Amino acid sequence: MNALIRRALPLAIASGFALSASSAMAIDIGLGAKAGTQGYGLDLSAGITPKLNVRGGFTQFSFSYDGELEQDTSAGGASINSAATYSTTFDFNTVALLVDYHPFASGFRLTTGAMLNNSKLHGAAIAGDQTIEIGNYTSTQGADLRADVTITFPKTAPYLGIGYDSSRYSKSGFSFTYDLGVMFQGEPTAKVELSGADASQVPQEDLDREVASVNETLSDFTIYPVMNLGLSYTF
Repeated sequence: MNALIRRALPLAIASGFALSASSAMAIDIGLGAKAGTQGYGLDLSAGITPKLNVRGGFTQFSFSYDGELEQDTSAGGASINSAATYSTTFDFNTVALLVDYHPFASGFRLTTGAMLNNSKLHGAAIAGDQTIEIGNYTSTQGADLRADVTITFPKTAPYLGIGYDSSRYSKSGFSFTYDLGVMFQGEPTAKVELSGADASQVPQEDLDREVASVNETLSDFTIYPVMNLGLSYTF
């Protein structure tokens, strides 16, 4: 009996390794490109079971705009054109770790997970020939004053959504994907910084009042809609 066990044990171990390798080889690996409300990016997915899929990816997008806010004023019957210069920069950057569940025999999926939100918005205004209002303070025309506003978000944001991935039940290596959901980003936080020779003329309480006002406005933007369309290939 012991001799039989000694002969059977290596065979059982080898069979176990073979089954493990076969299971590992059965995992479908997919690589996809996508674009949507979070920008553009890539996804790497792995089909663990016929109904369960894990996915990691990132998206990014940057946009900047510079311009002038013009105003016509009158002085001694003459029309004077004055302007304040401003710039706005949007930097969207997210990293996602998601789990997809396919409840039916189709590509329809339910998705949950978390996103690392490194997005940031920045705006700057230079008084120029106009005035800048900060809290209850109003600068004089021609003041050497610049206001920079930076808006950041909580780093971790839960995600919940639905979507479709035709590769789950398609014989073709290429597939169409889409996601529709919500990123619960939490309340953004604003930071206002002043610079220039006349920055010291702004009372601290007015600067604090301005920051509080901006943050109160931002408190309504706790969720971000996510819609992505993509194309992937399963190996």
